[in-house]
Amino acid sequence: MPHPSRALVRRHAHRVSAALLATVVLAAGAACGTEPDPDPGGAGEYPMTVTNCGRDVVIEQPPERILALGGEAAAMLWAAGGVDRISTFGPVDGEPLGAAADDLADLPTIDVPGSGEISRESIIGEQPDLVVTFGLNATSPEELADAGIPSLIISGRCDDAGAGQDAADYSALAAVYDDITTYGQLLGTEEQAQTAIEELQARVDAVAAQVEGDSARPGAALFVSGADSALGAYGGLSMVHEQLGILGFQNVFGDTAQRYFEPSVEALIDAQPEVIIALYQASDNSAETAEAALADRGELEDIPAVADDRVLAIDFFYTGNSIIAVDGLEQLAEQLRSLT
Repeated sequence: MPHPSRALVRRHAHRVSAALLATVVLAAGAACGTEPDPDPGGAGEYPMTVTNCGRDVVIEQPPERILALGGEAAAMLWAAGGVDRISTFGPVDGEPLGAAADDLADLPTIDVPGSGEISRESIIGEQPDLVVTFGLNATSPEELADAGIPSLIISGRCDDAGAGQDAADYSALAAVYDDITTYGQLLGTEEQAQTAIEELQARVDAVAAQVEGDSARPGAALFVSGADSALGAYGGLSMVHEQLGILGFQNVFGDTAQRYFEPSVEALIDAQPEVIIALYQASDNSAETAEAALADRGELEDIPAVADDRVLAIDFFYTGNSIIAVDGLEQLAEQLRSLT
């Protein structure tokens, strides 16, 4: 991860990326497209072809009955100005929704199992004209397309998110901004979508400004489920990798081009992180139990972050691929201030 001041420059570049997004191809009368239209024209030009997770998804008409599966998808649709187009919301148990919570609470809901496996029949039964989701575990985009239902997976959840990129060049936040822009173009709410993106970027920049000029210190992000369980770590394709960088830390596993993996304990000890972000699942743990789980592991006692009690614990949902990640960044910044 580059020095925080360079990371800030990259984020300003992402403003241009979001504004000039090339993931939506307005292809009136065409079945699909692989090149962005340099002058896409006004909203309402259908069919539209959206490049999503390596697929060209044709959307024949403006969506009016969107099935939003998971809070990440629903919150980005809300940010893009599309909450009134969501006919059914499938919330994930315990997932925070931030500023979108009140508006999403009024929507009809569908149960999302803990496994995330929502059947094709359940989806079809909601009669959506578009599905926006964190993923499809019990069916596939192709099966839904055969039923006449297009689907979009949020970019940060694509199996190939960041594929072929150097981890230092991938931005999970830019993927969020791009998704919001895409939804705004689909719904004809581009102005509201762009305003939401600018507000998110301003909040990110405010956090970055607090640490700009600091030397990048080693940090790590770990998923903690118990004192005896394996430790999972987050690489350069994760949202928390970017959060670490904005906070002024260099992810010790940032060169690993994966979102999540299990490193050896020896690799973690050798990396000597000065701060650890401990992610936990609120349904099973708390900030206190996550911190204790690390402190109780004797083999980690010589790691500076553990020895000096510099562990920032956070509900893992706040490091997800949506607008809630900015809330998480602010929470982490507040915790970090309390340590200094």
